[in-house]
Amino acid sequence: MVSFLKKYKMIVLVFLVVACAIGYYGNKKQGYHVDEMYSYGLANSEYLPFLHFGDHDYTVKDWMNTYGPGENLAQFARNLVNDFKILKDCDFQFKNSVIYQDYRIAQANSNNTRQTTWMDGQEYRDYLTADEHNAFHLASVYYNQRGDVHPPLFYIMLHLVSSVFQGVFSKWFGIVLNGIYLLAALWIWYRTIRKHMGGEQLARVNLLVWGLSCGFMTCVLLIRMYALLTLWCVCAFSIHLDIVEQKFEPNKKTMRRLGLVTFLGFYTHYYFVLYAIGLAAVMVVWMLVQKKYKSILRYVLRLALSAVVGLCVWPFAISHVFGGYRGTSSLAALTGGFYLIRVKLIGYYILLQTIHCEYWLLILAALLGVGGLVLRKGKNIPYGKLCLLVLPIVFYVGTVSQIVPFLTDRYVMCTYPFVILTITGSMYYGIKAICDRKKMPKKIGKIPTMYVALVLCTLLLVGNGSYLFYAPGYLAGGQETIQVPEHTDAVYVLPDGDWNESAFHTSVLARCEQVGVCYLSQLGNLNPEGNYEAPEYVYVFIQKDMDVAAVLEQVKTTLQLANYTEVKSETDSVATGILLKRAL
Repeated sequence: MVSFLKKYKMIVLVFLVVACAIGYYGNKKQGYHVDEMYSYGLANSEYLPFLHFGDHDYTVKDWMNTYGPGENLAQFARNLVNDFKILKDCDFQFKNSVIYQDYRIAQANSNNTRQTTWMDGQEYRDYLTADEHNAFHLASVYYNQRGDVHPPLFYIMLHLVSSVFQGVFSKWFGIVLNGIYLLAALWIWYRTIRKHMGGEQLARVNLLVWGLSCGFMTCVLLIRMYALLTLWCVCAFSIHLDIVEQKFEPNKKTMRRLGLVTFLGFYTHYYFVLYAIGLAAVMVVWMLVQKKYKSILRYVLRLALSAVVGLCVWPFAISHVFGGYRGTSSLAALTGGFYLIRVKLIGYYILLQTIHCEYWLLILAALLGVGGLVLRKGKNIPYGKLCLLVLPIVFYVGTVSQIVPFLTDRYVMCTYPFVILTITGSMYYGIKAICDRKKMPKKIGKIPTMYVALVLCTLLLVGNGSYLFYAPGYLAGGQETIQVPEHTDAVYVLPDGDWNESAFHTSVLARCEQVGVCYLSQLGNLNPEGNYEAPEYVYVFIQKDMDVAAVLEQVKTTLQLANYTEVKSETDSVATGILLKRAL
């Protein structure tokens, strides 16, 4: 350990600075994107992917305990025996069995979104947290992701951390996990550049620029799977450079790493497959040029084996991609034509998060890169490595920009290190070529490169970007700042027929005693007999695009809150929240 710290003391210092930045911005995080609420819910809710309002007489959780894995190994064994007897009695016609009929009832009940009722706030807390009854319950995570649109690895990891801290909801679970993923990716990135792409100096430049960039911190703070996806993309790139280093005849260890990372990337996000396709295309062409035909066969078979294993472990990928609403819309987009404007918009987010859209820096990098090529006269240029760095990202961005449901930066966060290396690498090699041409002393030759690194670090320090700056309430004034007094009920009113956006406030509703989510026309169902006894406080949330004053008056009349006065009113991107208190 002492020798390691002595050897990498400057690198360790940079990592400490990056870790402190993660802690600083993590502490400032006060708001959540609605998908972050789903991250916790899908990870920790027991056999209920999305929290709906309505009666659940017989749910998927009940079905799982009756026919599925149960709550322990003994119950699982009994269920297997019972299931076999049921299927045997109906000649193994699954759709004719009571197992299938009960499953359809359970699914329908668990997806009821129309019936208005009061729910205990504990149900919202159970949705976000793991407790002693469902801690380390990976079967539930697996099931929930079957009903979602993503593979389960990210949610499994979040569930494991939540299971250690039972009954607790905290932003730090996701932030710390993302920080670990990206710090690991940063270390691998540093070692990869030092070994394969330019040596110690360029590696240190990228360590500083990416680690202190807005894009890095944005990826940490967004509690979704994109930090983990970035880790696997960086690992895949590093492994491919190792294959090149081994002259396209990789040893068994490298091939095992290739298979494992390919599987883990697929098990994290389907978009990893797009990056893997780009890498594979470049590698196969490169090996064809080198006439490494046996190596091509080994390489392709390893990727195919990873795909087979991935589909065996997660067969729902087929239904997600070819039958799910998100997958079918993406496939339709691919066949609907290519829109350059979408590439430009996604490209804008990439430049915003990496170089703050300082286009002069992009132009300078391009000029220095071209200048380096000219001065070197095309000699000693690692064209293959450049293609491996750039072309898979070009393919990824071009494809993703056409199929994403929303044009936002999260889908291209995994490209940030590659974009930064392309820009800094162009500047580094351009300056190096000039210094070599002028035959400058080594000490003088280092100065321009270090100066460029200083300029880049100054420009790219954290402080801009979608989730750090543009999203209202993400770092200031978000859900974490909403104070819910003890003895508070919540009423969440939706426009008739509109999308239920109450999930945005899940972490707030979890702090209430009772929660009533309803459409405006069904408000009377919360007090059908006129005997609702309100606690000291009632928090009324009125979804956007509604007449706040009129709806509030209707709520007070229906729930008999005439003697309640308004304490405060806050409006965010989804709803207006009004806290009412009983008058003395």
